[in-house]
Amino acid sequence: MVDELFSVIVDLTLESSASEKEVRSFLTQNASTSLREESGCLRFDVIKMKDNGGYLLYEIYKNSQSFANHLETPHYKEFIKLSKRYLSKIDVRFGDVLKTNTDNSKEER
Repeated sequence: MVDELFSVIVDLTLESSASEKEVRSFLTQNASTSLREESGCLRFDVIKMKDNGGYLLYEIYKNSQSFANHLETPHYKEFIKLSKRYLSKIDVRFGDVLKTNTDNSKEER
């Protein structure tokens, strides 16, 4: 059986005292480092939410083991440390990716 692509969706709520500039920096740095240093990390988007001012992280890994490896990296451990300073709530959801549209082609609707 082929291991399906593994997705992680993380909903982040900011502390009221958090600096927007610092939060953006640490989130985007973590995403960039994950993509650059982890062969199992295929996608890592940082999305600023319009409805609540929080952030959403959308990550895709080759498989669940690649995500487990991500959790052991120095940059992830730094992310957790900084999260305690800037974030009041972290909600994480996991899934298997059934289809991606990474080739920028449009499908008929």
